[in-house]
Amino acid sequence: MSGRVPRQRAVGRNVGQAKATRVRSLGRGLDVLELVLDRREPITVNEIIRELHLPRSSVYDLVTLLVQRGYLAADADASGYTLGRQLYRLGLGHERHSLLLREARPVIAALRDEVGEIVQLSVLDHDANLVVLREEGHSRINIVFPVGMRTPINWSASGCLLISDLTDAELRLRLPATIRTSPTGRAPTEVNEVIRDIRRFRVQGHAVKRSQVHDHVVMIAAPVFDGAGRCVAAMTIVAYEVGLSERRIQALAAAVKRSAHELTRRFGAGR
Repeated sequence: MSGRVPRQRAVGRNVGQAKATRVRSLGRGLDVLELVLDRREPITVNEIIRELHLPRSSVYDLVTLLVQRGYLAADADASGYTLGRQLYRLGLGHERHSLLLREARPVIAALRDEVGEIVQLSVLDHDANLVVLREEGHSRINIVFPVGMRTPINWSASGCLLISDLTDAELRLRLPATIRTSPTGRAPTEVNEVIRDIRRFRVQGHAVKRSQVHDHVVMIAAPVFDGAGRCVAAMTIVAYEVGLSERRIQALAAAVKRSAHELTRRFGAGR
């Protein structure tokens, strides 16, 4: 008897192993979706294997299932995969149930109509700036921070505002792992400099960044607060810098601050 495992214990162990396998498979599937989400072009199976360090057979099984369920779709020439329509449905469902997004959409649309520039709403997503809403303007800018794009905190005006509730000690712990060199190389990468920007932006009630991610692009952001005074989102105007006067920048800053205040009021009233 001493060498035998009781049947009940063996069954429990098998159930636990099966559960762990399902959880691991789910995690891998989510890793695949997040990898595709961060890319601008279709991704191949070989690229998924290389990026995620997964067995080839596992990747083929995951991709096949995700395509069958509509979360991935083969691109036109079948050389890779893009996000499927089922994720669009999930996004719509999220917006339906998100008070912040419901209240934000008419506010950012009204601001876009007022200033004629791109207007975006961002939230904090695992120490990254995530664009969740966007209204197109009349400018020539069409590639800056599309909806669903995650960018390092130090790149954007909105990113600095989104973590401005943290103490200096908390920022020093979290920033080193999240700071990245921007495409133009002009975004600050030294922790103390980033913290100084964060504090200055929070005190003045808005943030301005010029050509730090893309040449000749100005980002002007203002914080959106919840009822407890925490920054839960940031509204940003994205404008083309060439020909943009300092007076115009100040006018845009005033406009985005008014709209962020209106969204703060609506969000607080809805809660």
